[in-house]
Amino acid sequence: MEIGRGTLGKGGGGSRSGGAGRRLNHAWRRNPNKIIVTYDRINISGQDFARLEHNGWLNDVMLDFGLALWVREMRPEVAREVSVLNPYIFRGFVDSGYDMISRLVKKKGGDLFFKKFTLIPVNVDNMHWLLAIVHPVGGKWAEVGGGAGASGYTTPEDEDDEMASLFGAIVEDEGDVDNGGEMHRAHVYILDSLCERLGFQLSNTHQDVVTHIEELLNRVARERRRGWGLIEAIGKAVRVPRQVGGNDCGVWVLHLARVFLRNPAKFCYLMTADGRGTSAEDAGRDWQAEEFTNLRGILLERIEDMVAAREREEAGRA
Repeated sequence: MEIGRGTLGKGGGGSRSGGAGRRLNHAWRRNPNKIIVTYDRINISGQDFARLEHNGWLNDVMLDFGLALWVREMRPEVAREVSVLNPYIFRGFVDSGYDMISRLVKKKGGDLFFKKFTLIPVNVDNMHWLLAIVHPVGGKWAEVGGGAGASGYTTPEDEDDEMASLFGAIVEDEGDVDNGGEMHRAHVYILDSLCERLGFQLSNTHQDVVTHIEELLNRVARERRRGWGLIEAIGKAVRVPRQVGGNDCGVWVLHLARVFLRNPAKFCYLMTADGRGTSAEDAGRDWQAEEFTNLRGILLERIEDMVAAREREEAGRA
């Protein structure tokens, strides 16, 4: 998945385009496996579309599609500091080992994993989605052996002075940036829409995710960051709004990623602070939970618009 350009809007639901929706609904019922649209080399079939339309559990394809949309809409200054992994990368590493992703790492030179923020969608046993965000202690990775990590993130121009100073204080308190050959440390923030049940503590499953991410980072560093020492991953659960619908975990991952990408500096501060003292109301406000209810409709409309555009193009060639 490539880093994109553009402006990330604030969402909003909008009404479904009834005609296109009826055509798509009819098409996928006749042939659920038929590809109805391709976006950024992601093939979306009728049954993938149906998962959105009927409040189903989102699969890898729909997570990949939603994240690809957000990546294309990132502001340029955010795109320089943030990478978003598609759902297959982490899953491929866990299921099949490093060889499964080695070509991608070679193509990207490892930089995909060593931006200031790396967003990793995690599929847990084909039953649940959560979002992991990797952020190096000190605010940036050390530049060692010719392998430069991302430079420090600059807060957006519309960030107020108070928040900017708070974020700066947090970065300073996290410690100095590591030097070559020494231990590197990175926070792995776990954003799980079911985490409230655990009192916002890391479960054994969450710890396994952190361990796998640590293994992945160390393997990539050995291959692409000559002279680096070991990387230690420090897991932390983040208080986010709790899902209500049983199939909504994937939609929440897309929502949390979308909101985070609007202002990584702000959410880095919120994640670094101790969220256990944050109320559910505060978490809902911070993570803009009111927008969540519109997200399935937004994705459906995007697909319908793409299908309509393709039909117009085909009609023009006829």
